[in-house]
Amino acid sequence: MRVISTLYIVLGVFVLLAGIALGLWGHEVAGTFYLVVLSCAFAYLAKESREYDQEPSDEDEPDLIAAAPHGAETEAVGSDAEAPTARDVAYHASAPSITPFLFAVGAGLILAGLVFGQWLVLVGAACTALIAIAWFVETGKRRAAEEAAKAAHGGEHH
Repeated sequence: MRVISTLYIVLGVFVLLAGIALGLWGHEVAGTFYLVVLSCAFAYLAKESREYDQEPSDEDEPDLIAAAPHGAETEAVGSDAEAPTARDVAYHASAPSITPFLFAVGAGLILAGLVFGQWLVLVGAACTALIAIAWFVETGKRRAAEEAAKAAHGGEHH
């Protein structure tokens, strides 16, 4: 969360400086006000994300799973009756892929087309649609492989 908080601070400072520049040189009162309010919103998000940074990090939890013997259920710290066991914790992450970046480029082409020309909107929409299909196919194959592996291990997720 520290990275996210720092990002919010950088964005808040940037937007505040843009608001000041707009107010001084653009003489735009409404735009300046909106940028300053957005800067305050980023400051609030930075403060809130710093507070969540005090909680235990996710890096500690995989050690709990690795320490548990195969098939054994170990209680998590703070022996509540409702506490999750090491076996209940599952981590899912997308495989490294370029499709999300290409999807964003296609969406950027659509937005640029709204400014520069209708033909660019059509090109961006076609690219975005093709990339979305590729992304869903790629994700579907990965999920099918995970389900097959899960079924092969008797339903346990490792």
